[in-house]
Amino acid sequence: MNIEHIGSFRTRVADDGSLEVWARGWRLESQLYALIPMGIALMFLLAPMSLPMRVVGAGILVGATLFVFRMTKPGLVLTPEAISIVSVIRTQRFPWEQVNGFIGERRHDEARVLMVLEDQRQIPLPGTLDPEELDPYGDEGQMLSAADQLNHLRGVAISGDLPAPVPVAQASAAPARVGDSGESRKDRRREQKELRAALKAVRLPKAGAPSSVPVDEEPDPPRRRRRRSRTEPAPELLEVAIAEPEPVAVRTRREKPATEGLPSYFPTPTYIPQAEYAQMLRDQKAAEKAAAEASAELARLAGLEELAKKEEFSDWTS
Repeated sequence: MNIEHIGSFRTRVADDGSLEVWARGWRLESQLYALIPMGIALMFLLAPMSLPMRVVGAGILVGATLFVFRMTKPGLVLTPEAISIVSVIRTQRFPWEQVNGFIGERRHDEARVLMVLEDQRQIPLPGTLDPEELDPYGDEGQMLSAADQLNHLRGVAISGDLPAPVPVAQASAAPARVGDSGESRKDRRREQKELRAALKAVRLPKAGAPSSVPVDEEPDPPRRRRRRSRTEPAPELLEVAIAEPEPVAVRTRREKPATEGLPSYFPTPTYIPQAEYAQMLRDQKAAEKAAAEASAELARLAGLEELAKKEEFSDWTS
């Protein structure tokens, strides 16, 4: 099974050239699970029960076998002409002319991809995803979301660029191994003989044997490294004049021309030292405190004046 992983989905090319698409958890990954109820059905037929009970039990388990086998099919089947949504119960087929695209639907614990048709109907896909898979993920979001991945596969299917199915190699087309037949042994022996003959042709002649090199073309004697004796003077060293390196031109930073005459719409920032700024804050707090005390004193004096007026008025009325 040639299964490839494309983002959140898994794909496989069927024998008819269609592309199967599903996500993890949508289907049973192996069809061997269907053998379990089938084996129990065979055991029911051999159980020491009455014939009607054995037939009924075996029939129920055969239905369970078909249901488990169907659970290995949910997903999408893409062809250049249409898309099929395969669920456990039924299969829905829609031509590409009726499909607008795929969108995501998120909940607090799961997410689902919906297929939108031309008449604005929304067909849910047969499985759910993690909510994070509806967002672009990876380094700088180079991995598309699940809905965008299906939209990309839709474009590939419509353009007809679906991967071709891999043909199954037949046994007759397989290469014959060494030792499987007499012909392969003969070929191997013949190749070994040819290799030995080629090695003998390039082998060097032994001492005393006539050389195959012509007389007028004598081979060059091997070069030996001659050792200098201690009494032999050392060769003189040649004096080489070293010129001074040419100065490298240093690039100076080009100054920007000053723009004169242009009005500035922003105030010029003024730098205030930290100590002076702290003293300004302290003075401001002291002024606010003094103002609060003065207002409290004025309020107290105003209350005393009102009380005195009330006392005078009470004395006059009495």
